[in-house]
Amino acid sequence: MPKIVLLVLVSGLIPLIYAQEKPKELLAAALSVSGEAFFERDGKTSPAKVKTLFFKSDRVFTKKGKIDIQIGPSAVLHLAPYTSVKLADLTEADKKTHIAVELDAGRGYTKFSKPMAPGSKYAIKSPTMVAAVRGTEFVLSAGDESAEPHEDSDIPAGVFVNTGKVAVSPASREDEVIELAPGEQITGVDNALVKGVMEDFLKKKMKLFKQLNCMKEAQYKIMEREKNRQIELLEKVRNSSKMEELREKNKKLFNN
Repeated sequence: MPKIVLLVLVSGLIPLIYAQEKPKELLAAALSVSGEAFFERDGKTSPAKVKTLFFKSDRVFTKKGKIDIQIGPSAVLHLAPYTSVKLADLTEADKKTHIAVELDAGRGYTKFSKPMAPGSKYAIKSPTMVAAVRGTEFVLSAGDESAEPHEDSDIPAGVFVNTGKVAVSPASREDEVIELAPGEQITGVDNALVKGVMEDFLKKKMKLFKQLNCMKEAQYKIMEREKNRQIELLEKVRNSSKMEELREKNKKLFNN
């Protein structure tokens, strides 16, 4: 009797398990590249080109160049010259996306073509600030000095909002949230975040957002399938490596 009850309970859990969508990795790909742009994966650095696919934990960086990266179906991240980011999270499950970007240095422009689905998260973090959004246009600057002057090297450390709303908090105290509306900014002054109206020279830089557009849906699906194919191949290689390690261990055991 207890065995029958157990079987009934297990069979009842099966539909719930399969109802939950298996997490998958979002597409991240280079939309445009100008000048020197690179990505680092597993300790190896390679030049970034249009349609280069990026994976979770990749570091993408520019020198004398710029790159536009589409992340998921509706977000575009523009990296100014001498900017470095790590794609810390690219997860999609149950129609919710979780995107986390770490801005190590430089300036990054984020644009959404449409709002994210309810329950989704997008956060970009600099050494001093965290900006979290659900659909907007804004700039996050680490405020560091570039190796050479360029058109965005005068953007100080801070968050600057063009459209939508952004929740900003200190990197060391993420529970202290300040909300920014369009035309507002937050900059760091004496280890404190100061909210104010965006300066005129920064408003002019917001014109860049007009040039940032996501790829067409058909192209997105093609590249998404290609990334999924590459992930499957990587999994097969990893699994075969694990099997080879097990064989080697077994040989050593039997030889002993």
